Amino acid sequence: MDPVSKWLIITRACVFTMTILSALIGGLLAAIYGDLHVSRLLIITLGLVIAHGANNMVTTSSTSPAASTTKDYPRAKYAPHPLLDNLVSKEA
Repeated sequence: MDPVSKWLIITRACVFTMTILSALIGGLLAAIYGDLHVSRLLIITLGLVIAHGANNMVTTSSTSPAASTTKDYPRAKYAPHPLLDNLVSKEA
């Protein structure tokens, strides 16, 4: 697996659309009130996506020792799990 694909799985990039849509809703509200700055909206959206990815990585690493993170773990059934599928080690 190539490094880009690994990062997309590790950060759970498939759910970034909800973060982007939330930021765009904020942009639409700003446009309604006449205070939309597109450059700021892009920077904020990028920051939110990075924060979301970082949070997903921290959540994966902090819950992995729990007994609930096994092959029967619900998330492991519908998507690859970074630790269970050996995409990254706990030490990394």
